[in-house]
Amino acid sequence: MFETPDDIYRSYQKFLRKKEYQRAYRCLERLLKEFPDDAQLLEDMVGLTIIFWKKLDTGKPSLIRLAKIRSYWLDYMLLSKVEAELGNIAKAKEYLKKSKELQKVQSHIRAERRPGQAFADLEGFIRYKESEAIDKRIVQSLAIRVPPEKKGRINKAQYKSPQTARTKTAEVPFVEKSEQKATAPAPATVVPIPTYSVPVKIELLKGEAITSFFQQGISPLKETLLFIDYAFLTIQGGFDELLCLNATSAVEKYWYQIETVKKVLKLFHGRALLCDEVGLGKTIEAGMLIKEYLMRGMVKNVLVLTPAPLVSQWKEEMQAKFGIEFLTTDDEEFTSDPAGFWKKRFIIASLNTAKSAKNMPLVTEQFYDLVVVDEAHH
Repeated sequence: MFETPDDIYRSYQKFLRKKEYQRAYRCLERLLKEFPDDAQLLEDMVGLTIIFWKKLDTGKPSLIRLAKIRSYWLDYMLLSKVEAELGNIAKAKEYLKKSKELQKVQSHIRAERRPGQAFADLEGFIRYKESEAIDKRIVQSLAIRVPPEKKGRINKAQYKSPQTARTKTAEVPFVEKSEQKATAPAPATVVPIPTYSVPVKIELLKGEAITSFFQQGISPLKETLLFIDYAFLTIQGGFDELLCLNATSAVEKYWYQIETVKKVLKLFHGRALLCDEVGLGKTIEAGMLIKEYLMRGMVKNVLVLTPAPLVSQWKEEMQAKFGIEFLTTDDEEFTSDPAGFWKKRFIIASLNTAKSAKNMPLVTEQFYDLVVVDEAHH
């Protein structure tokens, strides 16, 4: 049966979702034979082999080719980390230097983290791998190989032939005493183990909030609560680490979903269109965003607008996978008290119900911290 490149690529996506990485790899391998310089295919191969499959040696050639084709500083940065993981410290440093040079002229290419911090972390990782290699060589140099003992030679003068042994008691051959002494091992060479100093930097909180807090004898309750909120936000560490990942259940999270959530939080500040293809988990991404904002205390009430047939599905997924109890326009609370319903914290409503002449004024009177619109193209 003849397969077009599109058919093969769809097969790759299917195998990737099923975590059948070997079969997904074969699909991309076939496509790259036909389109060896396709940057998107090479990027897919790098993601498959290095990110998912953890086959660094397998993915490195594709990453090198991708870096040469488009010369992105991010590609060389990843290549540096791969080489460090494989123990090629010299190559890792070379690619890191190349990445820094490219970043200076490619400031338009944004990364999830600040380049300076990303480079510092990678340099620390390379130093760690380098010290690990040094320690391994030290251990190997300390290993002492003891030579085998010499086998004793038989004294021919005391040896009786087999024929004589039949008539007389055979004498046991003996080993000369001078040759029984085992060779003493050479004294071990003491190699000094290098020590490494890890710099630690502690910065105190700055700003008017902390100054007023310590200068005044007794602060009003409102200021104290504001300071506590301020201190809480300072320890969140940005959105590099998602809090929601460990607070969800029965959710199979893929790397592209996690990266999408981080990008929406960091770059778009919660205002974005999720335009993945059908079946790639846009609802999961939206649920992760809702959960992340709630866990960080940045959102208190949420309104989800969706086509009527999907209302119950949204409620089930939010409850089962993210532990959030939503009220919906299918519940009794809506029919018994429509005005009070729209004041609830977590609401899932059908688009047609929300925009009806009866409910539109009630909806627009409320202020929702987060609004999610499913099937927004409708």
